[in-house]
Amino acid sequence: AGTAGCIVNEPSADITGCTNTGLALNGAISVTVSPDGASVYVASRASDAVAVFDRAGDGTLTQKAGTAGCIVNGASTDITGCANTGLALDGANSVAMSSDGTSAYVASYYSNAVAIFDRAADGTLTQKAGTAGCIVNEPHVDITGCDNTGLALNGATSVTVSPDGTSAYVASETSH
Repeated sequence: AGTAGCIVNEPSADITGCTNTGLALNGAISVTVSPDGASVYVASRASDAVAVFDRAGDGTLTQKAGTAGCIVNGASTDITGCANTGLALDGANSVAMSSDGTSAYVASYYSNAVAIFDRAADGTLTQKAGTAGCIVNEPHVDITGCDNTGLALNGATSVTVSPDGTSAYVASETSH
């Protein structure tokens, strides 16, 4: 009930009664819950970001404070308050969690990539360092630091992790 019932990117006349606002939720397209049920992650394609929420026992969501609340592709000026930057999040389209809750993966449509994050016990995400932080279809001049290349990642739309946590699988819309 009330503001606990929804969270919007910004107040809208089209959504009467939903006044609880969050960051990096424009184009929210994929949601996953951590295995322990304590965290929720939202991939937002138009925000080029992942929003991070704490989940209470009753299901109420609260966006993490400060830089822990969202990770945005590069240095975006479009998302005031989202100062935590990551690589290969342009068109963040899908987010998945490992079964042990220690890793998160984001398929990014426009980056043609998968971004890889470590998950702390408190639910905070930190992108892995160096080449372990992302896999891109081919080197991009606009994704400096993402030098780990893979195949068939053009238009990465969805990612899922195997139940045993040993593999991540990515569906790509425009790879031929």
